[in-house]
Amino acid sequence: MQEIVRIEFIEGEAVVSHEQLAEGMGMKSLHVRKLLDKHRGDFEQFGVLSFEMTKPLDESSGGRPAKIYYLNEQQATLALTYFRNSETVRAFKIALVKSFYKMKSQLTQGDSGVSQALQVIAESQHQMANGFASMAKSIQVLSDGQAQIVELVNQLQSNTPVRTRVGYIDSASDAKSANALKESLSCINPEHNDNEDERMMFTENIIQILKAYDVGLTQTQLLDKSDYRASVRTRRWLQNGVGVYWNMKIRPGRGYLYYL
Repeated sequence: MQEIVRIEFIEGEAVVSHEQLAEGMGMKSLHVRKLLDKHRGDFEQFGVLSFEMTKPLDESSGGRPAKIYYLNEQQATLALTYFRNSETVRAFKIALVKSFYKMKSQLTQGDSGVSQALQVIAESQHQMANGFASMAKSIQVLSDGQAQIVELVNQLQSNTPVRTRVGYIDSASDAKSANALKESLSCINPEHNDNEDERMMFTENIIQILKAYDVGLTQTQLLDKSDYRASVRTRRWLQNGVGVYWNMKIRPGRGYLYYL
């Protein structure tokens, strides 16, 4: 008994040649082909009855091209019903059914594998998107941290007052609170190269800017908006004006906020 029939896969469809049918049933290929030609309309109810023309072998002498039919599962099953049920034909029918079933199983598993692969790809893309989002958040955190570091370095390089005792003074509206603020702060760099006239012009400039910003400005923002560049001297003038011309809040980790 023939255990398996050679099933081919042509243009997305599982098919078997009429030559395979003839061989399995122990018949001549010509007999099967003539039956297909005779009842062509019956077979084409189950799809196009496809065929190909094969050329004679190069080493053979003469001969004509041969037509080979390729039948899908329904067409092949119908063809077997036209032949007498001998032992050989019955055994071949069983083998043919098994072969088509095996081909279907393999194709189904293949589709499942493709689906699983697509699912893995989709999950990988989702994880990648989450990774990029986390990376963007980390970059933002790093950027914020760098900005704070730059602000701190600028303060340390420009007479920025540093905290010398526990507690902060949020405002200094009179000389007493101003003196208390000065006692609580110390400067890194000593005072030098002061010009009183220029300092008063600077003070007037800063007051006009702060009038336009009720919520206050950081030291860097204030100097950027002023007519004076950021320097050791201008930052010292800002600090010395606290409690006299304007007020200052110390914000841990966020620098200093000046306001009227």
